[in-house]
Amino acid sequence: MTINKVRLKKLPAILFIEEDNSLLLFEPRGELVTVSPLTTIILLTCEKKGVLADNLQHLSDQLTIPLESINEEYSKLLATFSGGKGEDSYLDGRYPELDIELDKTVTAPSELSHYLLIAGSGFLIDTNCKVLSRAIQHILAPLISSYCPPDFFLEVIHLDGFYHIHSNGILAVKHLSYEEVMPELVDRLQIVSYQATPYLFCFHGAAIQQGQSIYLLPGESGKGKSTLCAEIQNSNSTTFSDEFIVLDEELNLTEIKLPLAIKSGSWEQLSGKYPCLKEEQEWRRLDGRLIKYVWPINRDKENNVTKVAKVHIIFPQFGVDLDDKGASLTKLTVVDTIQLLTRGGYQLSADLDELTLDKLFSYIENSTRMSLSYSSTSQALKALGLPDE
Repeated sequence: MTINKVRLKKLPAILFIEEDNSLLLFEPRGELVTVSPLTTIILLTCEKKGVLADNLQHLSDQLTIPLESINEEYSKLLATFSGGKGEDSYLDGRYPELDIELDKTVTAPSELSHYLLIAGSGFLIDTNCKVLSRAIQHILAPLISSYCPPDFFLEVIHLDGFYHIHSNGILAVKHLSYEEVMPELVDRLQIVSYQATPYLFCFHGAAIQQGQSIYLLPGESGKGKSTLCAEIQNSNSTTFSDEFIVLDEELNLTEIKLPLAIKSGSWEQLSGKYPCLKEEQEWRRLDGRLIKYVWPINRDKENNVTKVAKVHIIFPQFGVDLDDKGASLTKLTVVDTIQLLTRGGYQLSADLDELTLDKLFSYIENSTRMSLSYSSTSQALKALGLPDE
């Protein structure tokens, strides 16, 4: 499928058309929105003939749609794109500690401190709680270094029965119970480490390399991404992240090496592949979900993106009610894929422009794009042509 790009003259915007699907990039705000087929027709008609009442009446007659409906659609379009650059920015989710330069001479304050190296950034974690220090030592062991110059200093302070996380002197999270500390700490390590890289796009989802293929599993929470990522693991795989799909300026994946967060609903299912799950401590996210941490099977295997032959973008849709139907794969258009990617959560390193969007379109267009519905991971692996080990 080919994306047709139309630069509009009546609006400072670019229309991207793929069959019946369209996206509109409003350049003053760097805002990308989905537009209906009717809106697309109105925009193209106005481009050719100008915005005149008789043209809209002619359009109404041609489409046998009431003029009121067309006027309403056009008014909504103008209202959506009225004004200049908005107050929101794609960088609004940037963590504040990234703008604080840490004194590189900072050293471990105590024997409970740990140095970590993640995605090229150095972290120094200190706590006044011996139990938490041992948990950090256990869960983050593969990342712990004898010393690395810290870019970020995280202090986890236990005070009056609660835990408080400070990052480069900023109070990041407060009033946590012990069970809530590790998820908040690991999440912060993930987000800060990817935001410190020269990334272009970041989407919520898992990314794993299997031989010469890369599987991206984006989407909203609760769709089965992390569990499927854990199941895909074998001796020939490399996990970039089970939480974030991070693409740099060249649209190469960035590895954010951290343990997999396995939700309670998958513990029994994954215990055969990850026997250590049974012994691992339970932690609790702020929304109440219970998780345990395990490392990917091949955690020390280096990724080799230079030998990637194909990228597969798969949107998992787990559902127990699909048991009798087996797994099914549905092809997606480029526009469908972008809509699902953004719905699941994303961040850009700069405001969206035509060049950046062209890069993303090209990347997606050259990838396999599928929605995967399944009721068991064995079904999913079979549908994807992957070994069920």
